[in-house]
Amino acid sequence: MIKLFVSDLDGTLLNHGKSISPENKQAILEAQERGTRIVLATGRGLDSTLAYAKELQMDRYGGYLVLNNGQQFYDMSTDKLRTNGVINARDARKAYHVAQEFGLQLVISSQHGLMFYTPKALLPARAFYRLLNAMLPYFGFIFKRFSFTNIFGFLRAHHIHMIKNEEDIVGEFQKIGFAHISSKLLKSEPELRVRLGQDFELFRVGDLWLDAAPKGISKLTGIQQVMALHQIDPHEVMTVGDSHNDYTMIHAFPLGIAMGNADPEIKEIAAEVTLTNVQHGVAAIIRKHILTQA
Repeated sequence: MIKLFVSDLDGTLLNHGKSISPENKQAILEAQERGTRIVLATGRGLDSTLAYAKELQMDRYGGYLVLNNGQQFYDMSTDKLRTNGVINARDARKAYHVAQEFGLQLVISSQHGLMFYTPKALLPARAFYRLLNAMLPYFGFIFKRFSFTNIFGFLRAHHIHMIKNEEDIVGEFQKIGFAHISSKLLKSEPELRVRLGQDFELFRVGDLWLDAAPKGISKLTGIQQVMALHQIDPHEVMTVGDSHNDYTMIHAFPLGIAMGNADPEIKEIAAEVTLTNVQHGVAAIIRKHILTQA
């Protein structure tokens, strides 16, 4: 019997318009009504995840959020946020110097806001996204439809600081992201793993983005915390995702499910492949394995 259902957000539960389809929402509500606990496991932070969880009534049913690729863990019932690990200033500065060397956009997230380093070649793009950020409160109903507005994570930022030198990087951080066009990031990724792999967990998230989380932390970290709280065994867990940051949680369980739009490497390790995110693949796999349970 499946007691715990874990879903990624972008590319999995969410469609291309970054919304939950009525089909996916209804399936999750029915699963919760039947006693299956829900976890949203995402590379996003709390601010950009909580609204989806409330839409699914996870506060009512006692769900959990695994945030920043496992760096934070949020209990919907108690409104308590737990930190599983942080990135120190020394390691963040190392990431900054690597981004400089390879000409990559760098985004560093903390509880105080976002810090950005932008190489000269990407300065026009940064100005464009800052303009969109300023316009969002007035035209959000238009821009929220387009996923390209999320590339550098500007749109929900409450405090933005531009990094001019390493002395600007102080304190503790939640997550670091490297961004560029697909070909540039793909070319840089092997060397990034060599240079930073001892200090960070590195997760490819789509074609334009590489996440860096605290060493030893992944989405599986948060899932195991939920399992321990409710005495749930691995065979009672189903996970579903589409990207490299979902690898650990799909590989770890007998019912690790890949989306139809998932990266080939994720499909290879999955027990099963469901429909794509625009075909309501989450609803399909819930109806197949959870709503048919006695």
